[in-house]
Amino acid sequence: MGYFFYGLFFYLSLLLVILIRVLLFSYKRVLVEIKNLLH
Repeated sequence: MGYFFYGLFFYLSLLLVILIRVLLFSYKRVLVEIKNLLH
């Protein structure tokens, strides 16, 4: 049972890291597009 929760926690943290990276990448991309529109 302990191993199951450990694996679940590891899987969720991995998903969280991927989600944060995708959000940061899209955020930077949006910032670049906004700068291009302004100038």
